[in-house]
Amino acid sequence: MLGKILFIGQPEYFRDIYFDAIAQLGHEEFHINSADFSLLEQIPHIVADKKINTIIMFRPEWFSYAKDAFLKIKQMGVRAIGYSTEPIPRKKSFFNHKDLCVRYNNLKKSKELDWDLIVHFDEVSENFLRQENFDKLIVHPLPVSKVLFYPENNTEDFDFCFLGRSTERREHFLMPLKMKYKLVHIAHGMVGEDARSIVKRSRYVINLHNEDYLNFENRVPQAIFCGKTV
Repeated sequence: MLGKILFIGQPEYFRDIYFDAIAQLGHEEFHINSADFSLLEQIPHIVADKKINTIIMFRPEWFSYAKDAFLKIKQMGVRAIGYSTEPIPRKKSFFNHKDLCVRYNNLKKSKELDWDLIVHFDEVSENFLRQENFDKLIVHPLPVSKVLFYPENNTEDFDFCFLGRSTERREHFLMPLKMKYKLVHIAHGMVGEDARSIVKRSRYVINLHNEDYLNFENRVPQAIFCGKTV
C-alpha cells in the first residue's frame, strides 16, 4: 500500500494527471518550478507535517539538486517514486538528436538517488532504459483525469484547437491552418477545466510536437477522453 501520497511537480504540466487523487482521495500536492530548485528543501518538513507515506515526483532528475532533502525523506521511511515524463531516445541510434540527448542526460541524474521505483511514460523507450541500467523501472502512460476530461454536448465554435507553446516548427504547420480555418492556439497557461473549455468548443484537436521526432503526447488521450478527434 502506498498510503498517503505527496505529488510533487509543476502544476501547469502535471496537475491534470494526479487531479483525481487529490480531489477524491485526499492526497497532497507540492508545486515546484524549474527556476527555483531550493523549494525541494521544504519537502522533508511537509512529509513529516502531513504524515506522508509515499512521494511521487514528476521529473525525478530534479531531486538531484537537493540530495540532502531526498536522503532525509528516505531516512524517514518514505517511499520515493519518480515519474519520468520527458521524451528520451528509443534506442542508441536516436542519440543523434540534440534535444533527446539533453533530456536523457538530465534523466540520468535521477540515478544518483535511491528511488524505490522509476516510472517512464513511453513504453517504446523501456528496452533502452533497461540497457542503460535503470533497474527499478516500469512503464505506464501518464494518467488522464476523468473528473476534468469527459465528453460534453456543446456548440463547436472553432474548427481546430492546439494547446502548446509556439515554436518555429509548430508555426510552420499551424500558420496555413490559422489563415484558412477558425483555429485557436493557446501557447501557455491554460490547463484543467480551462483547457477542456477550449477543447470542447473545437471540432478537432491538433497534436504537434515541438521537435522533429515522434513522441507520445498526453494531449492525445485527454482529447479522446473529451470525445474529440485528434
